[in-house]
Amino acid sequence: MFLPFLKYYGIKQANIGIDEFLVNCPCCESQSWADVLITGSYYHFMFIPFWPMYKEANVICKKCGYKRYGMKFGDRLISNYQEIKSQFRHPWYTYTGLSIGILLILSIILFALAG
Repeated sequence: MFLPFLKYYGIKQANIGIDEFLVNCPCCESQSWADVLITGSYYHFMFIPFWPMYKEANVICKKCGYKRYGMKFGDRLISNYQEIKSQFRHPWYTYTGLSIGILLILSIILFALAG
C-alpha cells in the first residue's frame, strides 16, 4: 500500500548537546557568554538513520538576547572549538544503517569465501 503523505527518506536532526560558550555576538558587538544548542543532521531511509552529515549550532547571547539559528558548528563560532569538538559527537544511532550495510557486505564476503 502506497501512502504518499509519508516521507520514506530525507534528512532529520538530532540534538547532540547544549552548553555555554564565549562567542563574538554580532548584535551587541562584544565577546559574551551564550547558550549554544548543537544539533546533528543525518540521512535516513525507511525511518532507519544511515549516516550523519553535519552539525549546526543555535546560539542565544546572554547579554543582549540575540538569537542565531542554523550556524555551522566550527572554529568561526567558538574560539576553543578544537578542544571541545570531541564533546559533541553525533549520536551512535545515526550510524545504524551504515553499520547494517557493512555487516551485510562482510557476511556476503564470508559466505562467498566459505562456500
